[in-house]
Amino acid sequence: MKTHIAKLSVFTLLFISFSAFGEEILDLEEYLGPTKETIRQIRSEWHSYLTPSQLKIEEETSFSVRMSWNSNGYSSRNCRTNENRKITITAGQMFMLNMLSENQMWLLAGQSEQCFTAYLDHVSDVFSQNSKAVAYNNQLTPMFTPMLFAHRYHGTCKQFSQLPMPQSQWSSLQESFIKASLRMLLSHELGHQVNNHGCKKLTNSESREQEAKADSFAVNLIIKQDPADILGAFALFTFWSVDGAMTSSDEFGNTHPAGLRRLRSALDAVSHELNKGKSSKFYNYLIKNDKLVYFKELVDMLHKKTEALD
Repeated sequence: MKTHIAKLSVFTLLFISFSAFGEEILDLEEYLGPTKETIRQIRSEWHSYLTPSQLKIEEETSFSVRMSWNSNGYSSRNCRTNENRKITITAGQMFMLNMLSENQMWLLAGQSEQCFTAYLDHVSDVFSQNSKAVAYNNQLTPMFTPMLFAHRYHGTCKQFSQLPMPQSQWSSLQESFIKASLRMLLSHELGHQVNNHGCKKLTNSESREQEAKADSFAVNLIIKQDPADILGAFALFTFWSVDGAMTSSDEFGNTHPAGLRRLRSALDAVSHELNKGKSSKFYNYLIKNDKLVYFKELVDMLHKKTEALD
């Protein structure tokens, strides 16, 4: 139930090295207060979208932020009584979400759909290559951060010498992006609580199946609540994929599914929602924002990438 960012990977170090943040990011305490307030907001917003039984579990769960550099989320409970339910997010996790948002904003803000799709294509290709490389102890293929990718592939992505929008608008969008990613993370951990995961001793395969169920629960909750947040969710899945691509294939001992296989469970939930047509809030959101054709093409591309891993 821990998110798959247990240690600083090469990609994590790239995030830190190329981030536009200043020295103040080294003080984790600055993430505690804002994170607690954002968690309160997310929990209050959940209440209209959870079933009565899910809401009861959510209200019985205590949420906290731990002062730790580990970049993790945890879910636990008393297995005998189903009491003492807890979800914990580390301040280090919020540090990483800030890094993620800073880099992804350069990719998403003012960029073309082709640039965003090309980056996800790059992520999935490198992940596939490195999954095989780890198995045979071969050299890993480098992974570009979004900012470096945009600069390297200038034929596809625009180049910015300064912020592509006013600072106030940039800050507002970044705050929304971080909240969307945190919503995905908390929804995933709540999925573990709702499904009463975490007590029975499991094989790696069974544990990965539980993680996939928690991912699907999270994506479905986000689609019901605020379809716009799905990009934050996909960015988080992309980061998990990238982290796996730079460290290990996730198929050797890790209890989480390989990054792109986690993405596939999210894609399945999105595809199911798209198939509902106009009865779906998410479908209508895409229609209203003229994104339906693009998003369907993006989902199809990622589906093909994940299927190639089987």
